[in-house]
Amino acid sequence: MIPRIERFLAERREYLSQKGLDSPFLFVNLKTSLPMTLNTMRAFKGDVEAISGVRFQLKDFRSSYATITYSESPELKFAISRQMRHAKSATTESYYIAFDIAQASKQLEGAWKKTAIKDNNN
Repeated sequence: MIPRIERFLAERREYLSQKGLDSPFLFVNLKTSLPMTLNTMRAFKGDVEAISGVRFQLKDFRSSYATITYSESPELKFAISRQMRHAKSATTESYYIAFDIAQASKQLEGAWKKTAIKDNNN
């Protein structure tokens, strides 16, 4: 997933550069370089739904963003929480990050391999 996002962002930067724009916003108004308005995003969403046949809510992307980012870099939990404008990281963890049990087990397994347990009987 991350390579696809990186490719999208690179293509987006190139497109904006061709238009003579530079903007930190993911969804940018090409006339003002400011973020798209909510009404514009709703219209954009409607177009995507009509083309793809998939119905969704814009807020669904918050959970996807948090889960994907956290799964790639758990140490960014605090930054993810702040970017989502949560006062507490616990809110992000409880409601937005979907933990992958298999991935968590794999990470813990690696941690246990690094830590040797001493046998006090010898």
